[in-house]
Amino acid sequence: MSDFKFTCPHCQQHLSADSSMVGTEVACPTCSGRLIVPEPPTSQPRVTPPQTEVGGTCPYCRAAITPTDRTRVCPACHTPHHADCWKENKGCTVFGCSMAPPDEEKISLAGAVASAPRAVGAVQPPPIAGGSAMFLYIPVSRLVVMSIVSLGLYEAYWIYRNWRYLKERDGLKIQPFWRGMFGVFYCHGILKAIRTDQRTNAIERASFSAGGLAAGWIILIVLGSAMGRSNEAAVSFLGTLISLPSFLFFVPVQNYINRVNERTNPRPPYKSWSAGHIVCLVWGIIIWLLLFAGMAAS
Repeated sequence: MSDFKFTCPHCQQHLSADSSMVGTEVACPTCSGRLIVPEPPTSQPRVTPPQTEVGGTCPYCRAAITPTDRTRVCPACHTPHHADCWKENKGCTVFGCSMAPPDEEKISLAGAVASAPRAVGAVQPPPIAGGSAMFLYIPVSRLVVMSIVSLGLYEAYWIYRNWRYLKERDGLKIQPFWRGMFGVFYCHGILKAIRTDQRTNAIERASFSAGGLAAGWIILIVLGSAMGRSNEAAVSFLGTLISLPSFLFFVPVQNYINRVNERTNPRPPYKSWSAGHIVCLVWGIIIWLLLFAGMAAS
């Protein structure tokens, strides 16, 4: 049996394992996260001519390569990679390729205590903490109703909660609250993070456009906010109506998050109603009353 290289999906530690361990669940020696040893990459360099179209799956991060991704095709074996993955690995990730980086010290899983082997062939999602949801797992109906009632404030809360999830999971040094409050600057970032997340893409590949959805949401929010500052009540109310359906740009992302969580075992529960939900609800009721009072007075 031969060794091959791969990375821990939790801490990105470079690991090596014997091919006999493929499909086995083990603990990462660095972060102790549970992971499933993936299938090894192609053992021999490809000899096919360079491809004119780039697609398929990046062998480093195992996420789909889309036409909008920055790519790097190996000049030796012609395997496409994400440009960032090629840079991080310092070369091709195909075992035996002449463009692969020199061997570096890697942690071997040969001595790891393995659980019962799992069937190889079916895609196995990276394990998560028992019953914990990935990203903000809520019914789409709650996203729609709360966004309308809170006049968009719930969308800021949605951005905040998803950034908070990444901070707690990956140990990011960020301030999710301010990223939610200034959502126009951080909306694209969180949508892209969900779109390219290795955990969720191991279960189902995301197909929504982070850039397109973020651009549409920002345009409605900025336009509605600008009109809402008008001294004329009718123009201000029209601005509110324009920005009201901005939640529609988050619906495809929420549908994706829900599908991924529903395919985990055990299926986690929806995010319960929290203080943030109550604040958004009370805020929205007050603002709606003020809007109708202003319209009646004019």
